[in-house]
Amino acid sequence: MPTINQLIRNPRKKKVRKTKSPAL
Repeated sequence: MPTINQLIRNPRKKKVRKTKSPAL
């Protein structure tokens, strides 16, 4: 999945914010 790769390669991207929002 490209989402996991992007999260690991770019942890400071807007995608991380979206994953952290629902995670919290």
